Formats: sequence, C-alpha cells, structure tokens
Amino acid sequence: MLSCTAILVTLFVLIVLLDGVLTRLPSLAGNPVRGERVGVIHVHTNASCGSGTLPQVIAAAKDADLSFLAITDHNLTLSDAEVAQADPPDFAVIDGEEVSTAAGHFLALGISDSRWHRGAGFNTRNLMASSHRSGAVNFIAHPFGLRDRWSDWGATDYDGIEIFNDDAVWRRNTVFGIAVAALLYPVNSRLALLRLARTPEENFAKWDELTANRAVAGICGSDAHANVLVDHWSIARFPSYLSVFSLARQHVLLPEQSGIDPDHAGADAILSAIRSGNSFCAIDALAPAEAFVTYIKVGLIAGLFLVLPFILYQLWKFVAPGLLEHEKKYTVPFLVGSAMLFYSGGVIFYLVLPFIIHFLLSFAKGDIKAQLSVGYYVTFCVRLMIAFGLAFQLPMVVIFLTQLGLVSSRLLVRYFRHAIVLIFVVAAVLTPTTDPLSLLAMVLPLLLLYGLSILAAKGVELRRA
Repeated sequence: MLSCTAILVTLFVLIVLLDGVLTRLPSLAGNPVRGERVGVIHVHTNASCGSGTLPQVIAAAKDADLSFLAITDHNLTLSDAEVAQADPPDFAVIDGEEVSTAAGHFLALGISDSRWHRGAGFNTRNLMASSHRSGAVNFIAHPFGLRDRWSDWGATDYDGIEIFNDDAVWRRNTVFGIAVAALLYPVNSRLALLRLARTPEENFAKWDELTANRAVAGICGSDAHANVLVDHWSIARFPSYLSVFSLARQHVLLPEQSGIDPDHAGADAILSAIRSGNSFCAIDALAPAEAFVTYIKVGLIAGLFLVLPFILYQLWKFVAPGLLEHEKKYTVPFLVGSAMLFYSGGVIFYLVLPFIIHFLLSFAKGDIKAQLSVGYYVTFCVRLMIAFGLAFQLPMVVIFLTQLGLVSSRLLVRYFRHAIVLIFVVAAVLTPTTDPLSLLAMVLPLLLLYGLSILAAKGVELRRA
C-alpha cells in the first residue's frame, strides 16, 4: 500500500513539474499603443516589509517590461530626493503609502514625506480626509482580504478600490492548491502564480454597487513584498518581484497633449489618468494556450469542411446495403445536394462576413476600442459558418418531407407568410450574435431557398404523377 502511494505521489509530482517545463507563457514584452503605460500598483520595499531596495524593485519592474510603479510601504513614504532620483523620463515612480486605519488599509498615492505627515492615531475618516487635502489619490486596499478587511463603507474620501489584489487572491486558495503552486514555482514561477489567480467576485460586486452612486476607479494591486516573514524575520524572498509583476498589471491610457509626449509622461500624469478612470487592469498571460488552440481549431474545422463529401460518401456506403433499389436512386442525389448546399452556405457566409464585422466594429467609437481575441473571433466565424451551412439545407428538408407526403407545394405557398416569420425565428436562433446584419444575411438567402423549395416540391409531385 505504501509503495503504491509513493508511486502515485511521485507520478503526480513529475506531472506538475512537466507541466511547468512544457507550458510556455507569452513574452511580457509587447507593443502598447501610443500613450499606453503599463505598470504595477501597491509595491513594498525593504523600507517596510518588502525585501528589495527601491533600485532593485525598479530593475525587476523593467525586466517585466513595466514603465511605472506605485510604491506603497506601510505607514511610510519615500523622500522627495528618492522619488526624484528614481523617476527618469522612461520610468515613473508614484510615491505613496499603505495607511493602516481602524477600518482597514488604504493606499494614499501621489504623496511624499514633504507633502503629508499622517500624525498619530488610526481614525479612518480623519486620515483619509487629511491625505486628500495633501493631494493624495486614495484607494481602499484589499477590501475583502482574509486579513485587514475594509469595514467603513460610509467613508467618502477615497477615489477608488482595489478590485483585484494578488496577495488577497492567493490567500483564498486551498492548502493543496498552494502546495502545487509551490512545487511548480521553481520551474515556472509565472505559471505557478497564474494558477493561483481567482476571480474576486465580492470585490466586483462591491465595485458595481459603489459606481451606481458615483465614479469609483478600479485598480489591480500586486501587494508585492517578495518576502516571507516569520515573527518579523525574513526567511525567503518569495514570490519574487519579477514573478508578481508578471501577473496583474495596470494599463494606463494617457491622452495626447500639446508639447507633452505621453510615452514619457511623469508620475503625476499617470496618477491623474488612473484617478479619472482612464486605465484598466489585466492579467496579461491569462490565456497562454489561445494561439495553439486556435491553430488546432482552424485545422479541424477546415479539414471537416473539405472532406465533407468523402464523409457523406462513407455514410452512403454504410447504409446502402439496407436500402431498396428505388430508395438508392434518391439517396445519392440527396447526399450530393446536401453537400453542395452546405458549401453554398459557407460561401455566402464568407462573402457577407466583412460587412458583418465592419458593422459590429462600427460601434467601437470614442473611448471604446475594439480589441479582438483571436480565439473568440475564430469561434464566432466557425459558429456562423456552420449556422449558414445548416440553414441552407432547407430545400433538401422540403424534398424529403414531400417524398414522405407530409408537405406539398400548395401547402408551402399557402403558408408563405407564416414561413417568413418562422425563417426569422430560425435565423435568430442559429446566428450566434444579436446584430440585425447577421440576421438579414441569413434571412434573405433562406427566403430565396424557400422559393426554390416550392419549385423542388412541385417537381417531386410531377414525377410522382
């Protein structure tokens, strides 16, 4: 029994390690649009409970292809000299502080030791009001963390909340999940932390509630320490700054201004954009296998589409021995006709696809920018193509029902108006989108096919006679 358990455990460990070795996440280096600055908020240095000096933290951020950081040591701000020295044009440092209060913690961003002195006491509203008067941008930190939950939702001197906090999310994992991540970390640290990520539903629900009453910015906080403390003693620099900076990142969109290069804007401009809500947070490596899966999906669908006649032929060879002679006479034309109509549906879809995409993307105006996921786009196209192919089977269905004596050309003409309504309903069900252009692109050919179906039914009736 013991040896069997040991074998299973060893096999499990090998699988986890192999997963870490073989899974390759996409490179963090990208090409943001002009004015897009990517950074991390809520970072601790060795001035409080972190393990790295400010230059070390900045070096890790640059390795993670970031262009700004928000430093928030516990109840401590950086000096003006430190901020000035670490704020070159191509990398911005937002000075701040994680303020401990009686109701929880909040981040006061955009302050330094010369701008604000918190003083004694832990009165939540007094501290928030005081930091606001000193020009700080306040964000409630880890509002629903297992520790230091926020309790004073009646306070008003805050500009936003952390809707995602790495440290708080990781703490909600099971012991087994954390153990697996720890096993995976040495071979693939980014993947290990990514596997611990969870959707903070409670944070999102509260954000929705707050934004219903006023503008509240949502940010992702890394809460990076790179430090494991036991009784105030550091025993490991874990997880590293680089691995944490590779997970949840804030994308800030800076507007074009006369005489100012947004790609080299300083900390104040970035913080102003975050406060105004001109930013979004993203887990940039959430779908590492999307490109691979897309290649497989496209290859599979294209293969099925091309070999459809051969599949139908094999189906015919399978059922032919059980058919009577007069039944065989109709089967081959039926299979060929079905294949041709399916291909016709695919061709029509291909012709109208550019118009459908153009129509859907035309709604992305102003501050709304369309950023298509390749996986979603391929799935959308495949579903719509199959829907067109199936819808074009209408004449074959009518011929089959006419052969059985269930419908006639007269009946089809009599209920033409009812058929129009039914065609609209069927097209609405088959098309995976709700836009009218996709609906009409399927309805119009179906109306034409319905007319051809009437002629086909009449032909079947004449042959019978």
